[in-house]
Amino acid sequence: LLGGIIIGRLAYAARYPQAYLASPLSLLAPRLASFIPEAAVVGGLVVGVLYLRRHRVPLAAFVDAIAPALTLGWAIYALANFLAGDAYGTVTDVPWAVEMWGAPRHPVQLYDLVAALLTAIWLVGRPAPRGQGLWGWRLLLAYGLARLFLDAWRADATFLPGGFRLSQILGLGLALLALWGMARLAPSASTASQESATS
Repeated sequence: LLGGIIIGRLAYAARYPQAYLASPLSLLAPRLASFIPEAAVVGGLVVGVLYLRRHRVPLAAFVDAIAPALTLGWAIYALANFLAGDAYGTVTDVPWAVEMWGAPRHPVQLYDLVAALLTAIWLVGRPAPRGQGLWGWRLLLAYGLARLFLDAWRADATFLPGGFRLSQILGLGLALLALWGMARLAPSASTASQESATS
């Protein structure tokens, strides 16, 4: 958590270097707006992995343990985006559109909230051998698919040449990575299930 907070603030300062060079102490200001969440998540994960390696905690077991909490955090973040008007959707005339920034828009943040809640139900409702990383791979698959499909209705997305959304490209990559990880675990998962059935 601390690593994520520090790196998220430093990434924001790197985006606006002149402001922080003029007032370096403003790095310590408790302003949530002066913060890049994506950098914080990546930084927190890197620091966390280094911590786990130093203390010899199995990464797969740790990921399985925190997967439900990460899913809850995903849901809370989606709801926070909706309440703050961030990550807003494209203009639409569907009956469930919400008025945001002067136009009826897809409530894409609520779509994301529903995706997070369905993922939580999927994780809890489908027992899996714990400690092997399968819950973590499932969460990564669900999140990648959510980015791939739901961000098609994001109005504030970053576009690449050719009109592709960066978040959708990343979502596809995460989903493929998760499928690869789940395929690698499939033999060991079936073996563990047979052993538990035998015992």
